[in-house]
Amino acid sequence: WSWVNVNFSDLANLKVDAGDSTIEKSIHDSVDPSRVYTARLRGNPTLFQVRYLFAGLRNRTGHMIEGGEVWFNEIKLGDVRRDIDHAERTSLSADFAGVLQVNGSWQRTGPEFRSLRQSRGSGAASSSIGFNAKTQIESFVPTARFNLPVNFQFSSSNMLPKYIPQSDVEIADAAVREELKTVNSSYGFNVSMSRRGSSNFIMKNLFDNLRTNFSYSQRNSYTPTSRDTSWAMSGTLNYDLKFG
Repeated sequence: WSWVNVNFSDLANLKVDAGDSTIEKSIHDSVDPSRVYTARLRGNPTLFQVRYLFAGLRNRTGHMIEGGEVWFNEIKLGDVRRDIDHAERTSLSADFAGVLQVNGSWQRTGPEFRSLRQSRGSGAASSSIGFNAKTQIESFVPTARFNLPVNFQFSSSNMLPKYIPQSDVEIADAAVREELKTVNSSYGFNVSMSRRGSSNFIMKNLFDNLRTNFSYSQRNSYTPTSRDTSWAMSGTLNYDLKFG
């Protein structure tokens, strides 16, 4: 018997800078480095989607072989990597006597973390953070009985790949991972104005029936192939006209 021991990472790394051409390189036996094999790559196969395995014998002597036997036992996976990963989540909620309400959350999931129904991880480390705050301006400065609630939101998420996209090649260079990172962020605020309970005839009929609102938001997206920034503003002005 002739045992052939090959690291899958040596096969996967053939695809680095391979392009569309056929690649042929020498790889060493993982147990006996003195033994060298020729590995050939064609196309863009991935170890994540193995459907068929073929084995055969090629006659390179140029002469017909009258007879003989070739025994092929099995392909066996050994020393399988069982990467352990984890996920964390935390949240914060605080109310400061009704003057200021704050909510925040943070979450991270490792590239090899998988839930009970998943067979493997996502292949990318993801993290996200969110923040929301609400307050009333009249709680800090006099506003002549005007109600001015303000709401602010912020969120950010990023994905740092462990493997080259659509591939099973692990990225060893941290700088390359940063280049392939995807980042999304957004922030915005909303402010409205209203007034109630005026005793003055003009103030009651002019401002007590008036409702106004303004909001602004901005989104930023960064991927390995594109950058995008968008923003939006909107406002409303309503007046409740009463007869009688």
